[in-house]
Amino acid sequence: MNGHKLKILTIVSYLTLGLALGGIIMVFCWLWYPYKTITVTQPYKMAKTELRQGEVTSYSFSYCKYTSITPTVEKFFVDGLVFKADYASAQTRVGCRDAKVLLKIPDTLPPGTYKLRITTTYQMNPIRKISADRYTEYFKVLSNNKQRS
Repeated sequence: MNGHKLKILTIVSYLTLGLALGGIIMVFCWLWYPYKTITVTQPYKMAKTELRQGEVTSYSFSYCKYTSITPTVEKFFVDGLVFKADYASAQTRVGCRDAKVLLKIPDTLPPGTYKLRITTTYQMNPIRKISADRYTEYFKVLSNNKQRS
């Protein structure tokens, strides 16, 4: 009976060590695997370079996407200060395509010269995120000249 318990304990010990080693290998792969998410093949381009507060415009870009994971997208108007844009995400699909994304210029965005920073974050696995910042060219925001009541 004592030899039988020792044999079971040995099997359980090796199984535990094997699972721990497998877990360590999996974590290292998650951390250092060279994931390929998306390549922008043509820069982000604004439809217009002179806009008014409250106007709806768009920007376009060409890309090749290699994963079916949907990214988190944040947009910011940048001119020295950073203003967060309304959320509207491009629905990018796997493959090489052209995309056009609508963008509303906030009524409260001060007139000035801006570029749009688009931050995409892919959650590739439970412990690894891949983020990238991309920018449009500069554009000018003008006052909408409406009287507010």
